[in-house]
Amino acid sequence: AVARLMNQCAELLYELARYDEAEPLIHRALEIREAALGPDHPVTGESVNNLAYLLKAKGDLDGAEPLCRRALEIFEAAHGPDHALTVYSRGCVGGPQLMRGGDTASEGRAAIEEALRVLQAPPHSLPDSHRWVVRLGGWLASSTA
Repeated sequence: AVARLMNQCAELLYELARYDEAEPLIHRALEIREAALGPDHPVTGESVNNLAYLLKAKGDLDGAEPLCRRALEIFEAAHGPDHALTVYSRGCVGGPQLMRGGDTASEGRAAIEEALRVLQAPPHSLPDSHRWVVRLGGWLASSTA
């Protein structure tokens, strides 16, 4: 329960762009979840993914990308390749690739576009206002700005 509350507080701080205040909360929530649930548990994966997003927001793409990949591995193992969280995580892996530019940008863009296509189609049918759609779309928008 403590890790969940810390994670929720960190998400609120993230949404307020108060990244330096959110970061220690996300790190601590991740530590607690790894100790209590193990490093490969899907709930641990949520904290891994949240830390990746925070690092991306702070401009640390090299720190974010391996965390995105770790979260994807956790969700694929736990839920399979077609689960919404797995699909979202595949798009998250593309974010740092796209933002970094260069040789990996087109691969990153394709991963995000495919994740958005799958998440917004049945059976998932996420609306444009869903936070995952907004976050993935934000990466696409910021790469063209």
